[in-house]
Amino acid sequence: MLFAWLILVLSAAIILATPFQRSRFVIVLRRVFVALVAALAGIYLFDILSAKVLYRMIPQPTVTISALNTKNENAQSCDVVIKGFVVDKTWYWAKNLEHSDSGWIDYDAGACYWKAFDRPVSMSNSISFKIPVGKDKTVVFEKNKWHGKALIKTETDEIIVDTYSDSDAEDYGVSLGSSGISSWDKIREYSSMSFGGIVFMLIQLFFILNKNNSKNQNKTQKRTLWMDFLRISCIFTVIFLHYTSSLYERNYSDSLVAWIPSLIVNCFTTFAVPCFFMLSGALILPKNESILSLVKKRIPSVYIPLIIWSGIYIAYFGALQGSSITAVFKSLYTSQYYHLWFMYPLIGLYFLSPIIRLTFITSAETIKKYAFVLVCVVPVILLTIARLFRLNYISLWFTWGFPEIGLFVLGAWLLQKKLPLRKTLLGSAVSLLFIILGEASCFIFGETPHKNFIGAYGTAPVFMFAAFMFTVFMSCETYFNKLSESIKNRVASISKLSVGIYFAHLLVKAILDKTNIYQANSNSVLMMFFATIINFVFSLAICYVFSKIPFVGWIFGKSSLSTCYVNNKKTIQENREGHANGMVGMRVIATFLIAIYHWELYYRFSPTVQIFSCAFLCFEFFFVLSGFLLTKSLLKNPLQNFSGMISNRFIRLWPAFIAGTVLLPGIYTMTWFGGNFKNWILDGNHLKSFLIEIPMLQTTGIAGLKYINGPAWYASALLICSVVLYFIIKYAKKVYWGIALFFSILFFSISFANTPTNFVFNVIPFPIVRGMAGMSLGIFAYFVYKKAQDKIRKLPKTFLSIVEICALLFFFKMLLVRESNNFNLIVLIPIFILVVFMFAENCGIVSRVLKNRKLSYLEEISYSFYIMQSFCSNIFTCLYPSVKLQPIVTILYLCLNLIVAIGVHEFIEKPLTAFLVWIKKSLQGGEKNA
Repeated sequence: MLFAWLILVLSAAIILATPFQRSRFVIVLRRVFVALVAALAGIYLFDILSAKVLYRMIPQPTVTISALNTKNENAQSCDVVIKGFVVDKTWYWAKNLEHSDSGWIDYDAGACYWKAFDRPVSMSNSISFKIPVGKDKTVVFEKNKWHGKALIKTETDEIIVDTYSDSDAEDYGVSLGSSGISSWDKIREYSSMSFGGIVFMLIQLFFILNKNNSKNQNKTQKRTLWMDFLRISCIFTVIFLHYTSSLYERNYSDSLVAWIPSLIVNCFTTFAVPCFFMLSGALILPKNESILSLVKKRIPSVYIPLIIWSGIYIAYFGALQGSSITAVFKSLYTSQYYHLWFMYPLIGLYFLSPIIRLTFITSAETIKKYAFVLVCVVPVILLTIARLFRLNYISLWFTWGFPEIGLFVLGAWLLQKKLPLRKTLLGSAVSLLFIILGEASCFIFGETPHKNFIGAYGTAPVFMFAAFMFTVFMSCETYFNKLSESIKNRVASISKLSVGIYFAHLLVKAILDKTNIYQANSNSVLMMFFATIINFVFSLAICYVFSKIPFVGWIFGKSSLSTCYVNNKKTIQENREGHANGMVGMRVIATFLIAIYHWELYYRFSPTVQIFSCAFLCFEFFFVLSGFLLTKSLLKNPLQNFSGMISNRFIRLWPAFIAGTVLLPGIYTMTWFGGNFKNWILDGNHLKSFLIEIPMLQTTGIAGLKYINGPAWYASALLICSVVLYFIIKYAKKVYWGIALFFSILFFSISFANTPTNFVFNVIPFPIVRGMAGMSLGIFAYFVYKKAQDKIRKLPKTFLSIVEICALLFFFKMLLVRESNNFNLIVLIPIFILVVFMFAENCGIVSRVLKNRKLSYLEEISYSFYIMQSFCSNIFTCLYPSVKLQPIVTILYLCLNLIVAIGVHEFIEKPLTAFLVWIKKSLQGGEKNA
């Protein structure tokens, strides 16, 4: 899975970086790539992190070993030596594991030794170990002539072992049984957080596909290009530093030649972190930013992601000291993983920036110079001397915040200086040479390599090198401005993600180190440079993808929270009838309940109880709503003819309908006909049903009510019933409400009375009867709505809220509790009330909640969601017949259904609808011309 993820990340990065023409297809393609990468990365990271967390939550097994102070007749003593434990083929020395304070002696490399003679008074006979979680566990003793017997106690067994042997010394392993989980990697197989990854995928798919494309959002603020280049260079150098820092000690040998490349590389990378502080000072100090803006915007934008990333690193790597909970609290004020230290002084500088600005920017020149010498120049000289001669350097009170404050101020001060490029390059080279010589002298005098000199960013050569590198990029501003706009935009985009890359790159490094892409323990500087490039590319791709996701992107360096629902264009949903009332949310809820009902028909949470066992009554809600909207549309447009009405209905229903009808046989044939489509076609019953379903005629009973796509009967019934009801509404205007009420009572009597099955299903197909009943009631509801609309709008909103809440609760009560068929008719009462009251738009509390625009996209795809539910449920039943019948599987089914619905809606329903509309307009144009 990791390999597939890496390949997909690279592919997405290439697609996203290529300057294609901004056509709709390319925009959708990029969104899909972003969605796929974010989904796969999210699932993988959820798995990894949850496995780490679950691993630490599982109690470690305790093993107690007691020296019995007995021996066999051949042994010369009865000592006991416990060397260690082997858990899932991983070796652990005994003394390195958590064990009780028993006074046993440390022996050899890491063994625990109990002496039979001359043993200390504090030494007890028993010692307890907490061993790592694993499946195969073995305790290893040392056997020789002087060792005796021991008792091993586990949570389930007691084992007596004899550690005597004729040989001088040999290892003897005793198996503690095979049970439990094999390792933390295997825990991922049991982790329910895989579901968390899928939920994450759904959320980001929803927001990415519903994202605004307006040109106003594509406008980027004017940026200082040289700062962007410097920021990118610094973050790449930081990654390179973290890959090569271990080479500094590892490559040390008697020959200086082997160590020189590591020395030069580590000296060169010293400019990156100081330049980050200088960039922050250059951007913040010149601005007269208010304290309120500082507290509300700048500090939370760094501090909150810092806490979140600290939690991620704690979950993955474990707490540095103490428990994970303690580590999370410590992350509020100190770093819990080594590269996160940078953010804490940066946040402190943000807090101090008003005082620093007052002292170093707005004060008189004399005060500026004195303050700079006090907090920067003097500490630099003292620190340099101390590090060169390895003296104990005691930080003076006036150097509080050094060197960060000095670098912060230096960045703002250098911003006002313009130096020629030649001088800045020469200064950089000379200062780098002094860094190398200074570190080499520390090595020569100290006889061992160490980083006390180059690791201190406040030494004079490092300070100067960072300052000159800062001015080098500033001097290249004219050259950067000559680049093409495409390159400038790419650089600006990468620069915005530098904070996210800084946070993520060590987590990416830990994951990549486990692969074979590069040699993680190589001593080659060139190999580490190659590894740096790979890490940078993957970190950038991950941050780019995640930055596009609302509510998540700001953690990765780019805020998208403010643009989640900004949309100046009307969506398809906004052009539909009833978008301004609670029907938006009611459609979504009813669709999900029907999907749960059909799923629970096969997978039950309990052997005897089906959750939402009466949720099929949601069809009555949809039929009533459809009759209401059909009546409203026809009376609002009296000139609309039959062909116009039926073509509009067909265009609305058929595109998603045909997608489900065509895709389902592919799933069925995999199980029923061994993947052979020819046999499926030759099977007359299925082919007949398929041909009848294509024109949406399955509810006529021609194919014996045998459906390929079972739930799609609703769409067929809706289309056929609309044909009949059109003539009632159109040509019986004065009495249509009475006729509708009569038909409604008649059809519901047939539907829910004890009518012979043969009559209902053969003479009058039941789905059409049911559809006519519901839609007729919808027509009557529209009549009541028109007569009572003004009166309802004058009612107090409190009263309306009470009525809506009661109706909704009663509606849910009917869906949850299975009643006899005669009592199912009662569900029409709350449906009738909700439809009439919500369309009156006096906005009770239920209407206000359910008309939320954030639900509009879900309502837009609800029809595709309904049509594709059979396809998604059969993926489980056909491809994974042995799947466990658990509630989590139902949730996964709903998530899969939502993903498929989004894909069908975006890539089939929308384009096919537009094509059918074009055909309709072309035909209408031809008729007019004729």
